Amino acid sequence: MRPMRGWWRSVRNWWALAAVAGMAALLAAVGQVYTGAGAGAAILTLSARFEEAVWRPRVDGPAEGVRCWSELLEFAQAEQAETGWSFVVYGLGNMGEWQIKAGDTAAGLDSMRRAVETAYTGYGPGHFHVLMTEYAYAHALHNAGEREQAYELMNRLAEEAGQLLGEAHQLTTDAREALRSWSASG
Repeated sequence: MRPMRGWWRSVRNWWALAAVAGMAALLAAVGQVYTGAGAGAAILTLSARFEEAVWRPRVDGPAEGVRCWSELLEFAQAEQAETGWSFVVYGLGNMGEWQIKAGDTAAGLDSMRRAVETAYTGYGPGHFHVLMTEYAYAHALHNAGEREQAYELMNRLAEEAGQLLGEAHQLTTDAREALRSWSASG
């Protein structure tokens, strides 16, 4: 039974070696990102900045969220040919949410409105990502006190989602539930 133990040790060592090699490759890729070399460098940098933008504000607060998403957006817009505008849409929506949490409601709503416009331009009317971006924007409008505009947007969204996705789809039911809730609360 001793050989089996040795075999396991060699497999374990192989996995450790593979992990080290993978880390070395990752570090080499990150090094290329910082020097601007290598294909896909923008995507790797964008992914790293995305992770920072998602997690840092949860620790350091809304102002840090605005800073992180703003930097991510600058980079994504500069590299748009390689990264695509979908990152810009997502970034604008998230930055808007953090701006609102940081107390700058007007800037937050503007960022979220731009996210809807960019999604509409990029994806086209009726696309699921456009509907989801509008859903988040409608909630932000409602929470900011723009209740009539929020209700109109959510009502149109519920109708469009019902036609395109079906009445049983989660987005349709969530939109209709928001409308019921908003109607009940006045």
